[in-house]
Amino acid sequence: MNFLANALGWVMRYVYDFVASIGPENENFSYLAITIIITTIIVKLLLLPLQLRSSKQMKKTQELQPQVKEIQIKYKHDPQAANMKIQQLYRENGASMTGGCLPLLIQFPIILAFFRVMRDPSLYVFHESGMYDNMLKTFFWIKDLTQADPYWYGLPLITAVMTYLQTLTTPKVGAQSQEQQSMSTMNYIMPIMIFWFALKYPGGLALYWTVSTMFTAVQSLISNRDLLFKKGE
Repeated sequence: MNFLANALGWVMRYVYDFVASIGPENENFSYLAITIIITTIIVKLLLLPLQLRSSKQMKKTQELQPQVKEIQIKYKHDPQAANMKIQQLYRENGASMTGGCLPLLIQFPIILAFFRVMRDPSLYVFHESGMYDNMLKTFFWIKDLTQADPYWYGLPLITAVMTYLQTLTTPKVGAQSQEQQSMSTMNYIMPIMIFWFALKYPGGLALYWTVSTMFTAVQSLISNRDLLFKKGE
């Protein structure tokens, strides 16, 4: 985790120096806020191949649903055998019902690393004595992005709403199995959890999550547009 935090801090410092060289700083939209946004986009671009692979697996899963239904009908009195046949079908065709969860799991270490960086930017990003203490840390109504947003209807609410909207851009494939029902429940629990975390933890972390979620939602809309159109038919 310390390695990830140092790597993230190195990227943020490079981005900060580049942004600071462009022009004067806006007192309501600091270089630090811009750095967090750009760094988030860089991280998402690095994870994009994995996201696209998950989308590809999701499309394969959708295509296999007629065969899945045939197996469920054929083995309706033997659920265990049906599950084994379905898993075999997925393996043979390179599909997976849980493939879409992998990018989310990979994001957790990054989120923890980002939390560590935002908790002590002077250690991981701005090493020069006094540099971090004297810089602006504002993001509109938030005066210091290393502190929690003082308003629940600010970034905490925006982050929770964006998290929920992202779930709407992810097509649901196949029948409502127990696993899928559990994932549907998480679609409602996750925004509540994110809202609570955003209330308690640095505003910079909430800003990261908001930008990250927006990026993922747009990417999902583009890469899964065929599945979304089929869903609406």
